[in-house]
Amino acid sequence: MSLCVTTVVSADRFAYFIPMFVYTVKRAYPEYDVKIFVRGKLPKHVAKILEWMRQEKVCKANWRVHEKQLLEYGSGVSACNSLRHLLPPEAFSEYSYLYITDIDFLVFRHNPTHLHYFQARMHKQCYAAFKGPSVRPRRPSVNGRGWRGDYTRVADGNLMLKIPQWFDATNKARMHYQKIAKLGHNDGVDRHPFASYREYNEVMLYRMLKRSGIKTPRWKYRFLDGKKFDNTYRDIHLGDFKFARRWQGNRIKSLLRGENIKHFRELEKDPVWQHISQKCSKDSTVDNYLHHLRKHVEKR
Repeated sequence: MSLCVTTVVSADRFAYFIPMFVYTVKRAYPEYDVKIFVRGKLPKHVAKILEWMRQEKVCKANWRVHEKQLLEYGSGVSACNSLRHLLPPEAFSEYSYLYITDIDFLVFRHNPTHLHYFQARMHKQCYAAFKGPSVRPRRPSVNGRGWRGDYTRVADGNLMLKIPQWFDATNKARMHYQKIAKLGHNDGVDRHPFASYREYNEVMLYRMLKRSGIKTPRWKYRFLDGKKFDNTYRDIHLGDFKFARRWQGNRIKSLLRGENIKHFRELEKDPVWQHISQKCSKDSTVDNYLHHLRKHVEKR
């Protein structure tokens, strides 16, 4: 069962997360492939790090970073995350499964593996994902009734797809969103243009599922079978360390499991990781996130 890990990233400061993402995925799962689609040309510094990784063969083969991708589509605050659902099927025709996630994750190996964990949550469906929050964050300008009804969110930062069944089942829905993404229009359900608010990608995924006649999870943070998402498979989301109220608060303890703290401590001993993370820390965003993460790990 072949699996590809993929995401879409902008060609700005977020590109500095790419080397760390690729390294941790391939370090955890050498058997998984990685394909990253960049909306533009990589910053020179990031390109140099990736070239060093290739020359030194610090990762197993079968990882690629594709530049100048998806430029025919419109922009917006959640454009990259939304375009993950519009990637061309032919790019993944050789795989049995596709795992979509965020570029600012550090990924670790677990038992069962990511593939086997999400496979068990599919229940004869062509995808595995859990329902997002129903209330927060509040966006009265989007919908005053919260994330319910047509504004239900299906989390797509840990999304497993069965290939080619997913592409076959969602073909018409993807074509619909491809058109509005190119024009920057709304999807006909409301008046919000493509990718115009942060949670658009998760609402879009829910609407794609509904359009395709595919069942959706009913309860917050739970899969189709009602089982709650195990945050162990959330690994480490560096985005959690942007705001002090988040990484210094109580909720981070449930989001960042002790097992992943241990994995990170082991990763920190890895000379290759030390080199890559130091180089990526040239960007102030990466530097701040890693600094906050390390401070949190010290306390844990």
